[in-house]
Amino acid sequence: MRNSFDARSVDYRHYRPDYPQDLCEYIVGRCGLQAGSRVLDVGAGTGKASAPWIARGMRTISVEQSLGMIRQGVEACPGARYLCSNAEQLGVRSAAFDLITSAQAFHCFDAGAALSEFARALKPSAFLAIFWYRLDFSFDHTRDVAELLGAFNTNRERLDEAHRDDWTARIEQSGGFEIIDRPQFSFRVPMTTEDWVGLARTVPYLRGSGEAFERSLRDRLSGYSAIDCPYVADFWLARKR
Repeated sequence: MRNSFDARSVDYRHYRPDYPQDLCEYIVGRCGLQAGSRVLDVGAGTGKASAPWIARGMRTISVEQSLGMIRQGVEACPGARYLCSNAEQLGVRSAAFDLITSAQAFHCFDAGAALSEFARALKPSAFLAIFWYRLDFSFDHTRDVAELLGAFNTNRERLDEAHRDDWTARIEQSGGFEIIDRPQFSFRVPMTTEDWVGLARTVPYLRGSGEAFERSLRDRLSGYSAIDCPYVADFWLARKR
């Protein structure tokens, strides 16, 4: 199955950040997970959010549509088990999982159909964790990058809208879940200028901007002595009713 993520799969693997340790530990503790717990990571991409569960000995299945992403995920984590499917038709057994995660992906799904499938696949009283990160614009260099992104905008409004969305009502109105926590996590990733260029290549609405954007990005960042990338991760933790 080919889709628009195939062409960006290598850059996703190398330049998108891993999830912070405190976020992963929060999920483990709050959901009572242990080695042998069954986890389904939906919209898994190259497996950034699957790897922490695999490393802890949990029986993890990564659901992803893009074969390019799947190849990169298996290469990065040889223990990964992928299912080429989508959120709206998971293709897994009912009442089988202790946790479903969707990291940096839920805004791409048909929310109603996906939540219905998640409820079907989870065990009674099991957990759903939806989270994604966004740039922290409280720093001069990230505001500068944001201004440049806006200048090369082809479809930025959709992503900005997704990041502003509070999915609490939609999750609870599905009838299958109750929200039990809404934590937020901050983390910072060491970056070089070329890391920023690689990260920009993973942004869908910049795909046609090419060399002109990359030259401008290098010029903007050259004026800063520190260009690490600060993120904020928004989080929705829900329990199956």
